[in-house]
Amino acid sequence: MRYGQGLLEEILRRTDLVQLVGRRVQLGRKGRGVWGCCAFHQQKSPSFKVENERRTYHCFGCGAGGDAFKWLMETEGLSFPEAVERLASEAGGEPPQWAAEDEARETGSEHGLTRGGGPYGRDHRRHSNHR
Repeated sequence: MRYGQGLLEEILRRTDLVQLVGRRVQLGRKGRGVWGCCAFHQQKSPSFKVENERRTYHCFGCGAGGDAFKWLMETEGLSFPEAVERLASEAGGEPPQWAAEDEARETGSEHGLTRGGGPYGRDHRRHSNHR
């Protein structure tokens, strides 16, 4: 399932990341930032910063960081589409549903197969060598 960049940006814009992270991490204001102890490793002093303006979180101790989608994927084990749907519903909107017709249009096939003979076709082999 694919989502347009505009939709993803709108969901992130409507999401209060401090509130989302604050469900799992005790956060407190320190200067202009919001800080807490990292959810990804054990620590005694706050090194985990959450910024609504930048729509990101970052731990200066272990390097964990990302946006609201990654937060849900890391802390709740959701897939990316599940994180998008969860945040969209919390933000007051529904993401567009991806149908078989959309997949066929995206791949150029009426049957929803990828170009190059299916998911393991020529295109997959060509791109898999560049990892």
